Amino acid sequence: MVVLPAEIFNIIFSLIDDQHSLANLALTSSLFLQCSRPYYFRSIIITAENVTKLADLLTNPYQTISGRIRELHLIDAPFNDDGPPPRGLFEREDILIFVASSIGPTATSMFLDCIDLVSFHPRVYQQFLSGFPNLLSIELASVSFASVSQVLCMLGSFHSLEGASLNNIGWGSPTNDTPDNVYDYEIPPSLRKLCLWGCYKRDVMKCFLSQKALPIIRELDLGLISPSDTEAIGEYIGRLGKDLASLSLGFSSLDAGGDADDFYLNCNLSLNTQLESIHFDRLLYFAEYRLTNPWPWISRIISSIRSTALTTICFSIYLPHSHLSNSYFHFCWSEMDQFFNQRMMMLPCFKHLQLRICFDFSPDPDMIPLVLDKIEKKLPLCNEGGILQLKINTQH
Repeated sequence: MVVLPAEIFNIIFSLIDDQHSLANLALTSSLFLQCSRPYYFRSIIITAENVTKLADLLTNPYQTISGRIRELHLIDAPFNDDGPPPRGLFEREDILIFVASSIGPTATSMFLDCIDLVSFHPRVYQQFLSGFPNLLSIELASVSFASVSQVLCMLGSFHSLEGASLNNIGWGSPTNDTPDNVYDYEIPPSLRKLCLWGCYKRDVMKCFLSQKALPIIRELDLGLISPSDTEAIGEYIGRLGKDLASLSLGFSSLDAGGDADDFYLNCNLSLNTQLESIHFDRLLYFAEYRLTNPWPWISRIISSIRSTALTTICFSIYLPHSHLSNSYFHFCWSEMDQFFNQRMMMLPCFKHLQLRICFDFSPDPDMIPLVLDKIEKKLPLCNEGGILQLKINTQH
């Protein structure tokens, strides 16, 4: 019997993303057990219900998982409507500190989901968080804080942090801040990528602007922009200047006086002279009703760009099943086609007009070529000029 080298099995196991299959393979032989460990335990979920069992497991001298973990998902247990709320995850400080000391050095990503930290002083969880010295990225989703300074204090726990994402994050208004909910923080100088979805972007931008040394974010995803956020965003990206390389943003309103109007008036993209790519989310989105043609606002924003490094302009288009009729494609395609064919000479490195086609269902394989063909015919000049790129993204 020919036995393959362990390196070959490691490559094979790295291609398996099914936990059930990895578990079954681990039971077949000692070699497969060894090969499966780095992938089976690469990502773990920690809740208030399982953290004690995890700590007990980590105390076992024969456990083989502590050196394998790369991703941590911390999720608080849901409230029980029939009784008192369970003890929250971050109320188990001693256990969490032990868990961090056991697995912290190998973890590079952390996700916090559905956690209420309003009543917690950062010192309650700071020692646990500081136990991950090599953390590179963190994502916060549906997490509540007492103040924006508490959020940034958490990010400052990770001195090597490169990317952070805030999604559906809540905190109190800065006007109601008191000494009890305002915390000192220092934004990690390594932070280069920031995503702000579903939060008060102006508060975050003002905190960044208040730092002695401006935090340099190279890749900035602003999510959907509100008019009240645009002034602070404009000041921050203006001060970033040539350091901003990638920008992503979306507008709920593309009518006169809406979000795009305020962004155009308050955010001067001509200052970002080394911007490499810009992404406009929701150029077409079935759930929105618009009174006017959205293209004039988009074209004005693009026309303000003076970057000598811009290669890609991207738009997301969302296609629901109920709107795949010809009427949904009645958009200002001709204006868009003419714009990119005639007016992009001011951007010497521009190469790609990219459209991300997003389905909110699983499309029939035969449907995708028809949709792509229809869009290509709507943009004949861009298609023939070789700048049009179409990418499929299914969401369901």
